Amino acid sequence: ADITIISEEEIKLAGSSSLPELLQRQPGIEISNNGGQGKVSTLFLRGASSTHSVILLDGIRIDSATAGLTAIENIPLSQIEKIEIVRGPASSLYGQDAIGGVIQIFTKKGLNGFKPYISFGYGKYNTSIAQGGIRGGDDKTSYAINLSSQSSTGFSAFEPNANSPANIYNLDKDGYRNKSASASLSHKINEKFDINFQYFLSQGKNKYDNSSDNYYQRFSYENSQDQESISGTVNSQLTNYWKSSLRVGRGIDDYVEKQSYSFFGPGGYIDKDNVYKTIQNQITWQNDILLPLGSLVLLYDKLDQK
Repeated sequence: ADITIISEEEIKLAGSSSLPELLQRQPGIEISNNGGQGKVSTLFLRGASSTHSVILLDGIRIDSATAGLTAIENIPLSQIEKIEIVRGPASSLYGQDAIGGVIQIFTKKGLNGFKPYISFGYGKYNTSIAQGGIRGGDDKTSYAINLSSQSSTGFSAFEPNANSPANIYNLDKDGYRNKSASASLSHKINEKFDINFQYFLSQGKNKYDNSSDNYYQRFSYENSQDQESISGTVNSQLTNYWKSSLRVGRGIDDYVEKQSYSFFGPGGYIDKDNVYKTIQNQITWQNDILLPLGSLVLLYDKLDQK
């Protein structure tokens, strides 16, 4: 397979401010963005449909079952240790939607020693970024806690239509805020067994523009989206030729869309909330067996979506 690995050092040196910006520089990947930081970013891998690529966070799906997309715009770069990109069909291992390929994102894990870190940044449109955490451990146990926040007043992505005076209400600045956290704990029981736990939470709040029809004027659009994943993994080297890995996890995508309408003339205001929530329980058991003429992979995978 055609594989690219983006390391933590490469992410730092890239100078990108978001995950979509970083990914769109990679060969075979195209990103469609709807107007700045925190806005919907759709990914196309090797020309396949946006719903025909699998995006995993520490091996867990956190996509929306209704939209069929993963909100990559809400995954901060400050939480990422590395990214693996596999181009081309991978449905035999990752499911029927892995036609264009697979992108797996790994959050920051523990390191040997005790290594706290903190950083701040400020830029155009009152954009601010803050991140900090602790990464540490020894030969047997490692741990990490990572926190980050970012905000921006943004800009109006909407171009006014002179024929529709109602559209003036969409000329506000469309800001974005995000708070995220991740944690990991790994312990090596002996030379053949180790256990790992991962947790990730991202909470994004976003304002955006939309067009109005001739009946009412819409003056406020905003949404909030929480993405969460939790998983536990047991890796074991059963024999010199047989390696087994069992992962149990849950991914959550909780999306709330708020719309406020102001009618022409009498009629007042209408507030409307649309709620979409996806919960995915996942079990993956993979066995890699070395054979004299190659290797044999035995895989059991269960995905329960609600």
